Amino acid sequence: MAKSNKQYEPYTYYFTVGLLSAFFGVALWLLFSLRLLNFYPRQAHANLMFFGFLWSFVAGFLMTAIPKMTGAIKAQKWEILLGLVFLFAQWIFNFENFVKLSAWLYLGQLLFLLTFVVRRFVEKKKMPFEGFVFMPFAFMMGLVGLLLYIYDNSRTNVMYTLAGQAFVLNLICGVGSRLIPVLSRLPSALNPDIP
Repeated sequence: MAKSNKQYEPYTYYFTVGLLSAFFGVALWLLFSLRLLNFYPRQAHANLMFFGFLWSFVAGFLMTAIPKMTGAIKAQKWEILLGLVFLFAQWIFNFENFVKLSAWLYLGQLLFLLTFVVRRFVEKKKMPFEGFVFMPFAFMMGLVGLLLYIYDNSRTNVMYTLAGQAFVLNLICGVGSRLIPVLSRLPSALNPDIP
């Protein structure tokens, strides 16, 4: 039997783990209702959804798309593995109700992803398109939200608003400005000024 040399893109791993994170985030409520969980899972659920589910899809997309858009090196095996270790640790921390540790870990996840992106831009010094100016704002929002929470853990809503919603919204504004026209497959979608 011939050995396959097919290398999978990061999204294939991260999207799968993201779906599992969503499943586990919902499973917390089932376990709680069956009295198999001895803590109220509100924050653990939110952490699994933001730090596991959403981050998996963001990381999978960016780690696949950024190298292609910039012409930089693909995600290395160790980078893919490290990101997956972060996600598996999120599962453990949240099932053990270590919500503060989960936030610290998410800080590491954001810094890991930011480093991944910056390394590719520094290597090629190429801005794929204008919408990428939203990326620094996305990471800035995520980091500010987490740092505010780590400083004062009563700021849970601020953390989820900035580190979750604002982070993803800025990425959607930036990357979506390019992705949506590509997905639409309309003629001249990427160059609307050219007839």
